[in-house]
Amino acid sequence: MSTAFLITGLGGTGKSTLERIFRQDDSSITYDIDDGYAEWRDKQTGRPVEYVPNDSAWNARSTWALRRELLEEKIRESAKRVLVFGMTNDLDQHADLFSKIFILEYPDEQTIRNRLAGRKEGFGKNEPEIQRILRDYLPYQSVMRQLGGIAIDCTLPIEDVVGIIRNHIDVSTLNKE
Repeated sequence: MSTAFLITGLGGTGKSTLERIFRQDDSSITYDIDDGYAEWRDKQTGRPVEYVPNDSAWNARSTWALRRELLEEKIRESAKRVLVFGMTNDLDQHADLFSKIFILEYPDEQTIRNRLAGRKEGFGKNEPEIQRILRDYLPYQSVMRQLGGIAIDCTLPIEDVVGIIRNHIDVSTLNKE
């Protein structure tokens, strides 16, 4: 299996921007979890459900879950190091797929609101989604740190975030050789 790294964080932390930057690196292959590697599921049954925007009740009974077998196959088949960008509510159960985890963290609720307000698209554009992010950000960040995730302030300049990730990835890759 290839060496895989996870870059995670809740909506608006910069994962998609980082994926576009790292996609240009010939020594890595990137995957965005939102591109078919996750699905909405009913929390009680675990069955896939259709996304229903702007519905608080739906948000309360649904979860964004990793389709592990699909992602694991991509990691296994890759000859290059793999960078996975994204977030699911159950990623903590799949940490064993990754050599290192990077958690893009929000410092506070106002930053979340400001960043989501500036988004053109993506999760966090309606009030039930914003409330979900506000509810989940501290517990999610805490769980990822407990798994050994490297915390990165998502408000840092993007060049600094890229540098932090590259330095850690390069050190990990050298240690594997």
